[in-house]
Amino acid sequence: FTESRGGVGVEYTLLNDTIAPWFLNSTEQPLDPAYYHVNTSYSFNVTAVDDILISAVNLTVDGVVFTPSSLGSVYSFTSGFAAGTHTYVWTANDTVGNSNSTTFTNTVLPVPTMVNLTLNGTSGNMTVQQGYALNFTGLLVNATGPINLTVNGVVEAVGNASLTYIKNFTTFGVFPVSLLYFGNQNDTASNVTYEGTVEALSQSGGGGSPLGSSEGDSFGTNI
Repeated sequence: FTESRGGVGVEYTLLNDTIAPWFLNSTEQPLDPAYYHVNTSYSFNVTAVDDILISAVNLTVDGVVFTPSSLGSVYSFTSGFAAGTHTYVWTANDTVGNSNSTTFTNTVLPVPTMVNLTLNGTSGNMTVQQGYALNFTGLLVNATGPINLTVNGVVEAVGNASLTYIKNFTTFGVFPVSLLYFGNQNDTASNVTYEGTVEALSQSGGGGSPLGSSEGDSFGTNI
C-alpha cells in the first residue's frame, strides 16, 4: 500500500509470514536410557528459532504443560522422573500464530536388584538332621523395601531390606526356602530359592543347631 508523508507517496509491502518456528540442537541429560535414581535430575534443552520472532515456547511432559527457562533462543527444563518411558513435546509459537512441535521420548530404567539368602551361613542348599535348626539370613541389594522369607511356600518372616530367622525342623523332608523382593515401578523384582533338606534321625545329617522344640516351633528376628 502507499502512504503519503510530507506530500511524498511512500510505498509499503506487507510480508505474509507463513513460516513456523523450527528447532535445533535438542539434547537430554543423562543420556537415554538411564537407570532410575531418587536424586537424579533429567535436563532437556532445545534451541527454538523463527524467521521473525518467537512469542512462546512450552514443554509438555507426559501430558502436563511446563514453561521452560530460557537464555536467548535456548530453552531448558529440569525434573525428576520415575522409571518408565516418558514422552515430551517442545512447542514453539511465533508472533503471528504459526506453531511447530517436535516430540521425543526418554526412557528411565528400573534399578536392577538382587537378594542374598544364606542357610546356616551358606549361599546354597543345606542339610540338617530332624530336630535341628536352620538359620536364615536375607539381604536386599540396591534397594530398600520389604523382603519375604518363605519355607515350603509359607511366609515365615518379613524384613525391611534385611532379616534373620531361625527355624527348627522336626519333620523330615525337602523344604524349598525362598527370599523374595516384589519390586516396584523404580526397582526390579528379585528372588532366590534353595532347598533345606531335613533327614530322619536314623540318617547322617549335615549340622545345624539342636533346639529340641516341638514340631513347627520357630523363632526369629526381623530387622
